[in-house]
Amino acid sequence: MGIKRYGINWFGTLDLIVEIDHDIMTEEKLHQINNFWTDSKGRLTDEDGNILHVVLKILGRRCFHLCTADWFDGSELAAKFDEEGWPPMDGSHGIRIIDCDELEFDVSDITVSEIVE
Repeated sequence: MGIKRYGINWFGTLDLIVEIDHDIMTEEKLHQINNFWTDSKGRLTDEDGNILHVVLKILGRRCFHLCTADWFDGSELAAKFDEEGWPPMDGSHGIRIIDCDELEFDVSDITVSEIVE
């Protein structure tokens, strides 16, 4: 299958671009990643058996969290990604993070209201 790029999107707001070398990151290895966490069968069922989509969604969730909570810059995420259950994200194991959008909060989007009890 060779190398393909995939976009993972969160609500039209954040994008993660990932490159998969399918000759290295086989379906068997994708299943190993999914099976590392609980409810692997449920995720696979939710994605109609598409293990690639399962793993990319899990990866997207983790990357978006890291960029938001840990202030990782999207372009340097691959170098800083050192997460249990995942191979390095530099392409050496068949997955390479190309870029990840960062969620930015603008004060004009934030509201304040008094809570009356």
